[in-house]
Amino acid sequence: MSRRRVSLIVTLILVAFLLAGAAPVLAKARTLKTASMIYNNLRVDYYGWNRFQELVEQRTNGQFKFKRLDKAIIGDNVAMHEAVMRGTVDLCKGWAPILTNHSDAARALLLPFLLNYPEDMLWLIESPHARELMDVIGKQAGVHVLNSGIYEERHIFNNKRPIHNIADVKGMRIRTLESKSEQEWMALTGARPGPSSFPELYNMLKTGVFDGYDGNFTVHDSMKYYEVTKYVTIMGYHNIGPLFLVNEKVWAGFSPAVKKVFLDAAKQAVVENYAQGRRMVQRARAVALKHGNQIIEQLDDRDKWVAAVQPYIAKVRKLSPAVDKYVKAVEKYHRDWPRWPTDVKAPVPKAKY
Repeated sequence: MSRRRVSLIVTLILVAFLLAGAAPVLAKARTLKTASMIYNNLRVDYYGWNRFQELVEQRTNGQFKFKRLDKAIIGDNVAMHEAVMRGTVDLCKGWAPILTNHSDAARALLLPFLLNYPEDMLWLIESPHARELMDVIGKQAGVHVLNSGIYEERHIFNNKRPIHNIADVKGMRIRTLESKSEQEWMALTGARPGPSSFPELYNMLKTGVFDGYDGNFTVHDSMKYYEVTKYVTIMGYHNIGPLFLVNEKVWAGFSPAVKKVFLDAAKQAVVENYAQGRRMVQRARAVALKHGNQIIEQLDDRDKWVAAVQPYIAKVRKLSPAVDKYVKAVEKYHRDWPRWPTDVKAPVPKAKY
């Protein structure tokens, strides 16, 4: 074999390696249909969901593109999830409350007062225990879960009275997510929960159908609920389990290299979204205060709220071994690394090392 021929072969091999490292090679560009219920850029999850798609396009040199079917084009939240399961939509920004219709394990992401928000959002992204749970959720629901997303921790907003302790919420008519699970645990606090959609909620608060609602600051801002509520009590009981979902057959058809691009892009996007999201929450809090809302920074008796919902948590743990394993992992993490107190009167954790 001539030296020139050997040189040509080596050059071709090097070029092939460089192309493989630059981006997964496809026969032709592919457009995937994506959906979300993110209706404006005031939402905390707007950045992460759109940044993820941008990163995939960049890292595949445009071999993957996305057609965004946003603003409820395909129907409501339930219809969107079912579309991904059927394959009429390829990816969506999903939610644990909807997935509980198909997966008992998804209830783990909605267990009240289990995680410390907002900081444990990052634990959900990086923890192998959370990854294992998401794999079980995906298998039960018939989708692939790319990653946990970023959303905002939830609190109780109301127009009746400040909530400082569990006795204050007794008898209040509180709007919850359209989920029986959410209504079940909320009822254990003494509140009177009921469901409604977001578009209906403004008038329901204004006319007294509900005394308050469980929600978050950025939605409070974007939907102008500050006009029909007076008090916000910081609780952070959960963040309704945001998830990036991919149709199962679409995911199975990806090469290992493409799967890695999607997984890495999802993780980077939500980590970036965490910092961006905290600034958005700060701004939305300021809007609430500007419009006369009073913010109660912490519960006087958080331990009583935690105790009140334990029967519900015990029930959910029995439904799925995956949930029980996940809860044990969270509890161990919190024992090993206790939450740092913001109250200067509270003792700080002892150094472990």
